[in-house]
Amino acid sequence: MNKTYRFFALFCAFLISFQSIAYASNQLPSLGDSTSGFISLEQEHKLGRGWLRALRNQTKILEDPLLNDYLEFTIYRLVENSQLTDRRLETIIIDNNTLNAFAVPGGVIGVNTGLFLFSSTEGQFSSVLSHELAHISQRHFARRVQDAEKRRPLTMVGLLASVLLAVTTGGTAAIAAGSTTYAASAQAELAFSRDMEQEADRIGMDTLYKSGYNPNDMTNMFKNMNEAKRFWGTNPPEYLLTHPLTESRISDSANRANQYSNVKGRTSFEFQLMKRRAEIHAMTSSKECIKKYEDKAANSTGVQQKSAFYALSICQMEDEQYAAALETLTKLQKLHPMSITLNVLEAEILSKQEKLDDAEQKLKNLLADNPENYVITLYLANTYNKNDNARKAAFLLQDLSFQRPNDPHVWTKLAEAQRLNNNQIGYYKAAAEYYQLNGDFTNAQRQLMRAVKLAEFDFHEKSIIEERIKFIESLKTEFNQ
Repeated sequence: MNKTYRFFALFCAFLISFQSIAYASNQLPSLGDSTSGFISLEQEHKLGRGWLRALRNQTKILEDPLLNDYLEFTIYRLVENSQLTDRRLETIIIDNNTLNAFAVPGGVIGVNTGLFLFSSTEGQFSSVLSHELAHISQRHFARRVQDAEKRRPLTMVGLLASVLLAVTTGGTAAIAAGSTTYAASAQAELAFSRDMEQEADRIGMDTLYKSGYNPNDMTNMFKNMNEAKRFWGTNPPEYLLTHPLTESRISDSANRANQYSNVKGRTSFEFQLMKRRAEIHAMTSSKECIKKYEDKAANSTGVQQKSAFYALSICQMEDEQYAAALETLTKLQKLHPMSITLNVLEAEILSKQEKLDDAEQKLKNLLADNPENYVITLYLANTYNKNDNARKAAFLLQDLSFQRPNDPHVWTKLAEAQRLNNNQIGYYKAAAEYYQLNGDFTNAQRQLMRAVKLAEFDFHEKSIIEERIKFIESLKTEFNQ
């Protein structure tokens, strides 16, 4: 049994166990809507975090601090103008160049790197996110499951597990899996209904507009998808399988957008930089990369030209043309001296030049101006490690782990710093958190058992570790591992 289907089976076991406990307890709080008696927001939250562990366990996640920070910031800006009440969100980027975005109960929102590549503007990118937020705020998942539950048992198992496979392996595999878990007509189950899509479009567009974007960005995104259909042929991206796009949806979107006034909308230099990062990530040759962005910089103007210079600087750095990379970057920094994205790139180039003290000072100054900034903290920790200052890196990352306890990337970086700092207990504890967030509870438990042996004569530390071991045991039980 391959990794995907093995963990798929484990996740189904978790869902069955979770659902049985929920029904047996019959203590679901009333939250004022028709779905509350079926599944509470707290239960959705727990289900979403279990689903996220399953997703991390079996697909390649992009751990780019800048792209992840940008996605998180954009989502929370939209959330402030949405109808979402439970704002305990988790975001994730899947390293896949096909177009996709998804949202599941409990506030888990993810995108493929392909969404950056396909979107022409930040407004188009944000229109997809606002649509997904609307699916969560209107509890479309619970409503679908509640309706299906009237017809057949355990639909929650089939639906959530099919969504998991749809995100990681594609629609065909999801359909096959759904048929074996009481989810007949799995593609129909995965696809949102016409009414739900219209509701998500309407509420999503309102969120988009209130967040400062032109509502026509949603319509333009739909049009771009529709025009691209001829290239996708019989293999459309997963997003269009779960969010069917019709001419009436495009027409309704255009009519709705025309009802808004003062629709100039925001433009974003930062989005174009992130789009370039995603493009570069999809490339394999630094020489090809340099040629592409030299041409783009020479044949474009404005934001497009500036973002091309940013990409060119990265490509030159990857090609070890450090002087050229700094020269290209300096032109941009004169125009955007406060840009964290540009300044951390300068520090990265200095680090690759082995000018570690200069890179370290650059990042320390940036962090002083932007306290607790996620991106700067990670870059500074990496520089500390490279500059034989692992102890400083560990202190920095320990603080960050308190702020972001559910971020696997923080824990893996902390484990690296603790290893370099010869702190074995710290290394094992951080590694355990990384493993449990990725659904590997056996390895998490193994790390903690090693740590507790080393802490034999430290009563306080030993007690902390033992409590964490109990927590991992509870997770193993839930997932039937």
